Order: sequence, then C-alpha cells, then structure tokens
Amino acid sequence: MKKIILIFVVAILALSCNKESEEENDVKINIIVNDSILYNGVKTEISANVNQTVEAITFYIDGKNIGSISESNFSIEYTPKNLKAGNHILKCTATSLKGKIFKNEKTIKCVLRLGDTFEGGNIFHLGKSGEHGLISSNEDFAANSNNGELTEFQYGCYNKFLEAKSEDGKLNTSKMAENSTNQNEIGYYFKTELTYNGYSDWYIPSEMELNLLRDNMQYVEGFIYDQNHSMNNYYWSSTEAYLYEARALNMFVMAGNQQDKLKYLKVRLIRKF
Repeated sequence: MKKIILIFVVAILALSCNKESEEENDVKINIIVNDSILYNGVKTEISANVNQTVEAITFYIDGKNIGSISESNFSIEYTPKNLKAGNHILKCTATSLKGKIFKNEKTIKCVLRLGDTFEGGNIFHLGKSGEHGLISSNEDFAANSNNGELTEFQYGCYNKFLEAKSEDGKLNTSKMAENSTNQNEIGYYFKTELTYNGYSDWYIPSEMELNLLRDNMQYVEGFIYDQNHSMNNYYWSSTEAYLYEARALNMFVMAGNQQDKLKYLKVRLIRKF
C-alpha cells in the first residue's frame, strides 16, 4: 500500500512540474512598434504584450540594450541615434517569475533623410540607395594656432600646382596637407589625424561636393549670411585652379569663383558614409 501511495505522489508531483514547465513554455511576447519606420532623432514608442505575468522586459536593437522595464504596460520611448539605413533586428526578452528568459524578435527598418543628425554632422546628400552619402560638420572649422583661434584660412600651397582637380575632396585634401607649410593654411591641420565629433575621416570638399552642399544648405546647421561683407560668405573647396588660385564658392549666391590662394576664407568639413 505504501508503495502505491508513493507512486501516486510522485506521479502528482511530475504532473505538477510538467504543468509549470508548460506554463513557462507558453509565455508569448508580442512586440509593438509605434512607427513602422524609424528615423534618427525621432522618438518612437516600443512596447510588448505578454500572455503571462513576468518580472521584466528588455528591448534590444541589433543586440544593444535600449531599455528595460518592469511596469505592467512594458513600454519604452526610443530615439535612434546613428542608426544606419536598412533593416535592423528588434529583440524583446521577458523574464518570468521563476527567472526563465523568453524572447521574440522582429525586423524594423531605418530610413535616412537629408538634414538628419548622423555620425558627427548633418546629412546633405544621399545616394540612390539611401544608405550612403555625404555629411557636413554643423559648424565652420576653427583651429588653435600660435596667433590664437583661426576661423578663416588660406588655401596655401602658393606657387605650387598640386593637381588637386579631382572630384574627390579627400584626395585633394591629402595633397594640400602634404604641401602645406604653416598654420595659416587649411591643409596644415590634416598633416596628422584630425578628429572632430568622434570621427577622423573629415576632409575639405571638392568644388563638386561644395556645390552639393550649397544646393542643400538648408539641411545643415551653422551657415550665417553676411550682407555687409560678401567675402565672409565664401568657402574654400579643395579643388585647385592653378599655381596661384583655387576654387571657392559664395554659399549664398549661385556663382562659383576663383580666389587667390593667399586669401583667408571659411572652411566647412565633410565626410562620406
């Protein structure tokens, strides 16, 4: 009789354990995103529904923790920053009352736009795919020199022909750096790695790239029109004209110009992504 009772108790315990296990395995997570498309700098709400009581829920984008919450509505506000264009994995994990982890995930999409704050500046040009383009720094370049802070610079390399005619401003900038000799010349500051806003691949735009920037200037911060001194509206490109002149653009008038390499003009740095 004792043996029969013992078997009965063991069977009941086993059924109880199986039931608990089944309940644990039945935890379902439904991820809800307020917007079907994410944009950098734009806040969106992400939440989750579960069919059982859980201790907490944690959200991840591409494996990076973006928020954890233990309140019953399981909702967070998320503002993407430097999220690249394309599909990303939004994962949600739920911790049960017994400490077991359950998860679910879905694919979400990020779209980049002109004017977005992204990877150190503002996007002013996007390629057809929407995944690559050009970023401008959001302020004019300034540097500390022996004569104090400089906000305007010479193109420099006077009486030297660098063959810096390429549409590739990065290549032109490297030639300017190699041939610059003093702190008044903008190329001087690229002789060593120049880091700005956390990135070290900035360069002086070619004339073509500077034209693109002028055409989309409304998407970039920091440009100030000077109605009294037109030369204050000019910016150097990295495109050379010949021995004594280089190409510069008035950012507020649709006209290009060649300027003496010894003139002091503003500079706006850009980078590719």
